[in-house]
Amino acid sequence: MSSPPPTNSPSSPPSAAADRSPRAKRIAAAVVNAFVATVVGTVLLVLCFFRWPARAGVWVQPDEVDSGGFGPYGLTVWEVSPLLSPWPRYEVWVTRRGDPYYGQATGYEFHNSGGEEDYFDRCQVDWTPDGITLTEPTGHRLFIPESAFVGGR
Repeated sequence: MSSPPPTNSPSSPPSAAADRSPRAKRIAAAVVNAFVATVVGTVLLVLCFFRWPARAGVWVQPDEVDSGGFGPYGLTVWEVSPLLSPWPRYEVWVTRRGDPYYGQATGYEFHNSGGEEDYFDRCQVDWTPDGITLTEPTGHRLFIPESAFVGGR
């Protein structure tokens, strides 16, 4: 009658950890590190460039200003800063009310260096037949000519 082979005999299967060579361990570590670096890099890029627009101010064209039958229009200031931006970025949009995809959009640097909460509430918007003038509390002005947003440009 034969006895079973001892457990440490060469015929027993080696464990997975003992089977890995140092080269295989380095390759596995490099693959894991590359995966982690890719995930972290992707998250950082998204945070640097992803924008979540926030409406900062809205003004509506008064009824007494005629836009040649194309209106009424509205002026909206959007904060469009990327999530990790050190300073705010803004866009000024003049669009038909109810249709945000038609009109004029322009980047604009507001002069709210103090970060005042009511800054946009204190901005003034004047609608004339020539266009729109947005006046900041600091006195800076942005003029958007009517030809830039009325009737298909």
